[in-house]
Amino acid sequence: MKKRLNQQITTNRDLRALCLNSKRAIPRLYKHINILLWHRSAFVFYQQSYLRGRDYLRHTRNLVIEHQEITYPHNSSAREDPYKSNEAAVKLGEDLNLVTLMAVLQLFPPDVLRDFRYSDLED
Repeated sequence: MKKRLNQQITTNRDLRALCLNSKRAIPRLYKHINILLWHRSAFVFYQQSYLRGRDYLRHTRNLVIEHQEITYPHNSSAREDPYKSNEAAVKLGEDLNLVTLMAVLQLFPPDVLRDFRYSDLED
């Protein structure tokens, strides 16, 4: 039965549906977490985990944080140099990513992660 069930659940959507009916599936759902730090979903993950799912994070064994350097289009409203990037906005975005990363890491109970990876993606 377990083997058949594992073959039929191939997506997170399938697994979430199963979790609504069975708490035994929760460890599998939370075993590996991949967070796109540069995406809005990182903050949503923090909010949802902090409010409702913090206890489930004890099942996490693998955590991957993917970071991508923030770049914005050139600042076309600047009169002096319309091709200069908005450095203040880039700095603010990087600072927000760092704060989000620290908040997410603090959600996990001590000594649960077996593998932690921080991946710096190139454009």
